Amino acid sequence: ACAKGVSAASALHLLRSAGAWRLKPDVITNTAAITACARTKQWASALSLLQALTQHSLQPDAMAVGAAISACGHDGSWLQALGLLLQMLQHALLPTSVVCSAAISACERAAQWEQALVVLQTMGRLKLVVGLIAFSAAALACTRSRKWRAAIALYTVVQQRSIVLDTLTFNVMISSCISDDNSGNNNSSSRVQPWQWALALFAAMPTLRVLR
Repeated sequence: ACAKGVSAASALHLLRSAGAWRLKPDVITNTAAITACARTKQWASALSLLQALTQHSLQPDAMAVGAAISACGHDGSWLQALGLLLQMLQHALLPTSVVCSAAISACERAAQWEQALVVLQTMGRLKLVVGLIAFSAAALACTRSRKWRAAIALYTVVQQRSIVLDTLTFNVMISSCISDDNSGNNNSSSRVQPWQWALALFAAMPTLRVLR
């Protein structure tokens, strides 16, 4: 109920009360509390609750770890998010597309574009559905880091997979091509200049399936 009501404070209070009553927390109650923390962007509390499970010799399930990753994604705590994702894989817990997208969002908020692309590639290896949210977050990570070639590479993958793009994603990719940091990469030997890619993307918007 606390998770659905987005009341992290209430969830944490109940768990503390359980300890006072000498009641052992279980995976289900802790997962509900972690989910509440994720929805209120309290990643530190989410990680503490996750650690509490191991302290009670309980093995966190995919839902509990995934909720903690989502909390980290909201805050941009990319190191914690990737660490938890690695923990899931090491314990043979299959992350969902939503969880991986949250990890990519954490990387995007910290401008960790290479790590964002690693998670995106991991989703492919795990045969997870890579949707618009994951691609948009990865593209934005590239834009924040002024890596227009990486953003364009993502665009070609989007075309191959027939993913429906939205206007925001197009704007992000166009922005990566007109970044101020591209001047050093613009030489006459380049086959296509970033500004040409920007024009091509802008021209492609009316012809592709774009969500406005």
